[in-house]
Amino acid sequence: MKTATVDDGPAVLDLLKQLQTESNVVLIAHLQSMTKEKARADLDQLSDRDDAIVLLAMVGQLPVGILTVTPAADGQGELGVAILKDYWHNGIGTMLVDEAVYWLNHFSSLPSIKLDVFADNERAYAIYQRLGFKEVGRRQAEDSRGQLQTAIMMQIKRQTE
Repeated sequence: MKTATVDDGPAVLDLLKQLQTESNVVLIAHLQSMTKEKARADLDQLSDRDDAIVLLAMVGQLPVGILTVTPAADGQGELGVAILKDYWHNGIGTMLVDEAVYWLNHFSSLPSIKLDVFADNERAYAIYQRLGFKEVGRRQAEDSRGQLQTAIMMQIKRQTE
C-alpha cells in the first residue's frame, strides 16, 4: 500500500477506467474524458492536504485497488474504495479502509468520514461496520449503470483523545 503521488497519475487513470468496467459501484464523473495530465494535476492538488488522501494497493508495480477520501460540501470526508475483480476477497479493501480510519484519527483535520454502500453488498457493509462505521440512513441512488438501488449511508467520527 502507498499514498498516490503525481507520478502515479497515468496508472491511477488506467486503474479507474478498468474498475468502471468491472463494477457497478465506480461512479466517477467525466472519467472517459479524463487525461493523464489531469490525473497528475488532481493528485498533485491533493498531495499536501490534511482533508484528502488517495491510497493505492499495489502488487509489485501494479495498482490493484484505490481508496480516496475527499472533502464533501458538508465538511465530512467522502470515502470511495474499489479493487480490481481479480483481487476481490483478499482483504485489500479492508486494509485500505482501515488505513483511512487510522489517517482520520491521526493526521486528518476532518471530523468524520462518510460513505454509501449499496444494500446488496452485504460483505462490504459488514466490513465497514467491523471497522467502526455506523449506519446513519438509507436512500435510493443510481449505480454506474443507471439502476436504482438502496444505498446505506454510513459514517465514522474521528476519535478524540
